[in-house]
Amino acid sequence: LIYDSEDVITTTYNIGDMITGLKGYTEEVNGVLRLVPFVDSGVIASTGNSITVQVVTISELNNDPDTYESTLVKLENVSFVDADGTATFSNGTNYDLTDGSFTIPMRTEFYGVFTGEVIPSGTIDVTGVSGEYNGTAQVYARTVSDFSLSTNSFELSNFNLIPNPTNTGFVTIKSNQMGAVQAQVFDLLGKEVVNTVVNNERLDVSNLNAGVYVVKLTQNKNTTTKKLIIQ
Repeated sequence: LIYDSEDVITTTYNIGDMITGLKGYTEEVNGVLRLVPFVDSGVIASTGNSITVQVVTISELNNDPDTYESTLVKLENVSFVDADGTATFSNGTNYDLTDGSFTIPMRTEFYGVFTGEVIPSGTIDVTGVSGEYNGTAQVYARTVSDFSLSTNSFELSNFNLIPNPTNTGFVTIKSNQMGAVQAQVFDLLGKEVVNTVVNNERLDVSNLNAGVYVVKLTQNKNTTTKKLIIQ
């Protein structure tokens, strides 16, 4: 990781550039080793180089963030917990990604890149630079193009949980697809607290305490997730 808060580097680098001759000092901040340049010394030796992306799971990153630190990784079939179709990104903010069992924060570390962009809904693949904050794994997406539709994603244009938030002891699952829905509910620690098949659109959550949950819904071999708030 090159950390250039003083704007020492004025040369424009592009993804795929191979750089040589960088000069600076190293420091470790919040568990991440980084290079702080003191002169604009880098020379672009070649361009258009391919970058190998490691496909990893949230569990793998959480269990061993040091191994993947500052490498380019890809998380497949994940969803943003805060996505509701209208919520937008802010600078320097953590947004939880979930695969239905585990969560990891994606931080908008690169200021100005995501400001005002709508948080993608549904199941997607996320590419980003792996990092950490004092031992807690994080992922830093580089641009909005790092979000792509998952091969397992599908559009549920009329999908919703009603009411949400709820204090009625149940929610109604609305979908534009036909067929039973497998509903799994997880708390924010990743513990499964409900696992049931819903045939009548009504999901019973009366046994759950007030709080925020992740609902994983599977229908016709397709999966998506939604945030549920119980009051």
